[in-house]
Amino acid sequence: MAYPRFEGSTSGFLPTPRARDANGLNQRCNQECLEGAVRFGMPLMLPTPNTMDMLPARTGAARDRILHRGRANGMACEQTGNVRESVMMMTPDGYGRYGRFTPAIRVWERTLGRTAPSPTCITRVLRQWVRQLPTEGLTPGWLLRHALTPNRPKGEQWVTAPMRERVMAIWRQSGDVSALLPLDVWQAIWADRVGEDTVLDADILPQPCVLQAWERLSGRALPASLTYLSPVFVEWMMGLPAGWVTDPAHWRGVEGNHRNMMIRMLGNGVVPRQAAAAIDWCLGLREHLSH
Repeated sequence: MAYPRFEGSTSGFLPTPRARDANGLNQRCNQECLEGAVRFGMPLMLPTPNTMDMLPARTGAARDRILHRGRANGMACEQTGNVRESVMMMTPDGYGRYGRFTPAIRVWERTLGRTAPSPTCITRVLRQWVRQLPTEGLTPGWLLRHALTPNRPKGEQWVTAPMRERVMAIWRQSGDVSALLPLDVWQAIWADRVGEDTVLDADILPQPCVLQAWERLSGRALPASLTYLSPVFVEWMMGLPAGWVTDPAHWRGVEGNHRNMMIRMLGNGVVPRQAAAAIDWCLGLREHLSH
């Protein structure tokens, strides 16, 4: 099979990945870029960041529609083609927190010489919710008594036995409550000592049993969205220096939703290494044509 987007190229580069290429078969029912990547032994790539990534990840019927878009065979795509939604599928599994993209992440880590950050961060609405939590919800003793209580008075399950045993085993090994959540970080959030523009990795989210205990204590439902795409991760993906866009100091005195602005700037930005390669190729071609 011929792949016109890269075969016969004299530049030595694969075509720039498009967001829709992550779907495998896209709306035009071709998968040239992904097929080319596989043929050249390249790891599966994340979709290119775009300005839509500032929006919440789609769920339910909306997600189902986008996964089936353009698929004549009725089979759903594995991804929607948006980084914000791809990272939500990077759940801890055999591949690690980067899911099926782990091989590509490792290659880029070696190229950049920098460890990849968490792909997700906690939402602003979750921070605001925690700030209204009663004080005892952030004390080790209360958490150990309530978050791991196996049954409600009427016999309804609060937390599954396997989850309780897993958390208890980690807690016994560590000897403190860090298995449930990093208390110092959450206490700082509760006391509003963490700036709004400080990106907090979703890795700090507590075990589900703690979230359930918080919900019961507060009498208020948890926010619908606890995590979203981290601008720090997108910044790293593009090979930009740490803090180039996400340094909180850049945003002091700027009105508006700073996280959305960060994602928009990154989505509209250029990958420096890609730009440098293109300019170098153009200059080489110019020199060649001048002779």
